[in-house]
Amino acid sequence: MMLNKPFISFGEVLWDVFPDGKKLGGAPLNFSYYFQEQGGNPKILSAVGNDEYGREILNETRNLGIDTNFIGQVEKPTGIVDISLNENRHTFKIRRDTAWEYISYPNT
Repeated sequence: MMLNKPFISFGEVLWDVFPDGKKLGGAPLNFSYYFQEQGGNPKILSAVGNDEYGREILNETRNLGIDTNFIGQVEKPTGIVDISLNENRHTFKIRRDTAWEYISYPNT
């Protein structure tokens, strides 16, 4: 298998917000992280808001060594999933009308 070739992940990059803080999330970002750990060359096609949360995502993603050139910034809030925890189950509330719902194809 040739992992050094680019692989494009498409979809949400967002914050998972737990009662004790936020963590980077979104299936494309999670996949990209583990793919890179195995020697792959992931590219993420997504969008974040032109806001503080979006800038944090871009910085943290770069710090992981993942290419952010195809993560656009749009005039919508950065995606957030509010997560509540209890003994039997977790509850996920996905905030709507956020940046990852406005992903556009990059001009390259």
